[in-house]
Amino acid sequence: MTLPESALLSPDAVIARMIWHSAGWEHSGLLEYFDALLASDAGQTVLLDAVETVIPEGEPARTIDALFGLREVCDWGVPACREAFRLRMLGSAGFAAILGLVSAPNFGLRDAAACILGKLREPAALPTLSLAFGRALREDSLLLPRLLQEIGGLEGQVPTGRYDVVLESPLYLARWSLLHSDIWPHLGAERQERLCEDAHPLVAAEARFSVEPALTYVGLERRFRRHLREIGASDYTVADLERFVASWSAG
Repeated sequence: MTLPESALLSPDAVIARMIWHSAGWEHSGLLEYFDALLASDAGQTVLLDAVETVIPEGEPARTIDALFGLREVCDWGVPACREAFRLRMLGSAGFAAILGLVSAPNFGLRDAAACILGKLREPAALPTLSLAFGRALREDSLLLPRLLQEIGGLEGQVPTGRYDVVLESPLYLARWSLLHSDIWPHLGAERQERLCEDAHPLVAAEARFSVEPALTYVGLERRFRRHLREIGASDYTVADLERFVASWSAG
């Protein structure tokens, strides 16, 4: 398969197409473009150069979109080509940079980095994601569902032990995260019952009823993400999240 013309192989050109891919745009020739890149060593080098360019450039929104686009690229094309690119990615400076983003002072970057690390299916990422899990228990409740999913995928099993750790958290926002739609079905009856009896009324209310109560974790996540965008904030603290919940509860 022939590489695209040279004007389409600059880091900026590749990054733009990764962002289009992330957004699900039906851009003419987009899938064929990434097929061509994945099919050769030269094309894979172009992709790696784009990743290594977009991470340190200081534009978090662009980096986040590009990383989610990279996730789609890793799901696309001939399996042998995808695997060859994955192996090259693991030994690259881009992979090391993505590991660093898991502790970035920007929630969107942390979320995107954890997602792509899970997609790369590399056990070497587990120590980094495990450290992030410990931090998230204390101060990053919105990242917990993503970390639980990706850690479980890398370990090849439902992370029941980590579910129990979250259940024992003194922070209700952490316990509430177990109500995420991708986590709740895998908890098992005993853990679900414990959440039904949770000390915090919001956690217990959502766990008890199949119909959506006034406040849910999913609703909190969606509204708080929008709130961060509206105020132009790139990160948050537990205190910020608790104030938002209190304001939301008050009506």
